[in-house]
Amino acid sequence: IHLRPALRALQDFALVLGQLVARIRMQQQNERQREARATALYGLTRDLANAGSRDEVVWQVMAQVNRVFKASAAIILPFGERLAPHPDSMLAVSDKELAVADWAFRQRKWAGRFTDSLPGATALHVPLATERNVFGILAVSMPEIMSASFNTEDCAAACTSSRPLLR
Repeated sequence: IHLRPALRALQDFALVLGQLVARIRMQQQNERQREARATALYGLTRDLANAGSRDEVVWQVMAQVNRVFKASAAIILPFGERLAPHPDSMLAVSDKELAVADWAFRQRKWAGRFTDSLPGATALHVPLATERNVFGILAVSMPEIMSASFNTEDCAAACTSSRPLLR
């Protein structure tokens, strides 16, 4: 009879302990992901600094997006009065996606998937810009499995590192 309160307390303790262990494991996993992304961003910055041409910058950015986000990407650049994907882009860009890229380019705002602006788009369209100029758009289309864990802040950091190099 006297053992029931002790067993109940032990069960409660085990439940709380299990929740704490699960929380610590989740924090460790998140920290490992942040570390991997920071390392990848450092590698991208180093590779971009060594790039000798606009094409090399495009290749480095697309390779890094593929490595970090397991996603297809396109760099969309202005050619005269219109935008067009760089020939080496790994993402096929439809007319609809080009229209979203054009909007993001002109408004200097993120648009498409994961945003409030034109969210029906297949890809996320991120302006590659400095304070004064927009140099192009990074379009990223991730597999469904990655969408739930996508963090726009990580993408923003990657895009920020490539801004001055696309001039």
